[in-house]
Amino acid sequence: MKARGGIWRARHPWLANVLAGATAACLVGFGVYGVVRDDLPVPSSLRYGNPHRYFHLHGAAAWLMAAGLVCSGVSMAIVVWRRLTAKPGAKIDQRAAIIIAMAGFVIIMGMMVLTSFGVV
Repeated sequence: MKARGGIWRARHPWLANVLAGATAACLVGFGVYGVVRDDLPVPSSLRYGNPHRYFHLHGAAAWLMAAGLVCSGVSMAIVVWRRLTAKPGAKIDQRAAIIIAMAGFVIIMGMMVLTSFGVV
């Protein structure tokens, strides 16, 4: 829903915060679980009717992919925290969350490219 000033607002902000927090927890949990098992499965394709195609990352590759997932989860948690601590009607500065999210995106995409070319 668009509010005055062109800013998008959720109809139910508490639901948006809960869903963002749950997504952040799932991303971080998936990354940590994969590192602890030393096997981080990343779904890669659903083409040709094969729903079970995964890249399995081990060792340093799993650690780097987990770092990207943690960066993404932390950026979501920062956004939720800033929303909850902001004064009503105040603008929320999300520069730190954007920088961390972009770092996570670059790490994840870099690992996917290296994995798809067989480097890692």
